[in-house]
Amino acid sequence: MIETKNLTKIYKRGGSEVIGVKDINLRIEDGEFVSVIGPSGSGKSTLLHLLGGLDKPTYGEVLIDGENIEDLDEEDLCRLRRDKIGFVFQDFNLIPTINAIENVVISRIPTGVPPEMVERGVNLLSYFRMEDRLDHLPTQLSGGQQQRVAIARALINTPHIVLADEPTGELDSKSGDEIVHLMRKMNEMEGVTFVIVTHDLNVSNKTDRVIQIHDGEIVKDSKK
Repeated sequence: MIETKNLTKIYKRGGSEVIGVKDINLRIEDGEFVSVIGPSGSGKSTLLHLLGGLDKPTYGEVLIDGENIEDLDEEDLCRLRRDKIGFVFQDFNLIPTINAIENVVISRIPTGVPPEMVERGVNLLSYFRMEDRLDHLPTQLSGGQQQRVAIARALINTPHIVLADEPTGELDSKSGDEIVHLMRKMNEMEGVTFVIVTHDLNVSNKTDRVIQIHDGEIVKDSKK
C-alpha cells in the first residue's frame, strides 16, 4: 500500500521557487491499476519519483506498507527499491552492451544471480513473447521489444509496486497497447500494484483509477 501525507516538493531555480507537487494526500491500495495524468509540467513525474524514493520531498511523507521512506538510511532505501518497487521508464534505460536476459537480472549481478532468478527472467521474457531474443542486444530489438525487457526487469524481484513513467511514450500505438496489456496481465496474475504516469488518454482509459494533476495538485481522482 502507498500513502502520502501533505507531500510537497519545491525546487529552487535561480532566485525563485518552483512547485513540483503540493500537499498531495493519496492512498493507493495493494493490487490497484492506476494512471496519473496531466499536462506537461503538472508534476506527474515528480510525484512518481517521490513515491519511488528517487527524490526527496521538501516536506510531507511517503509511506510504503506503513513505513515512512524518509526514515530509511541509504542502504535500506536501496533495498526497498530493489525488493518492493520496480521502475519502468519512457526511454527503456537498458544497458546497451549486455543482452536481454542480462538486462533483466542486472539488479542481482553485483551479488551473484541465483539460478532461480535467471529462470524467472527467462519465464518473464517468454511470457512477453521474447523467448527467441534472450541473447539479443538492445540495439537488435525494436522499441516495443526493449520496453518488454524493461518491464521484465522491473518485475524480476517480484515487487509489490511498479512505477511506470510514460512507458508507451516512445512507442507506436500498437506497441503501446501491447505494453499496457502486458502490464495489466501482470497486475491480474501477480497482484502487482501499477502506477502509470501518462499523457495518453488511450492508456489512462485502460486503468481502473485515474488521478489527474494540475499545477502540482490533485484536481480529480476517479475510479471506474
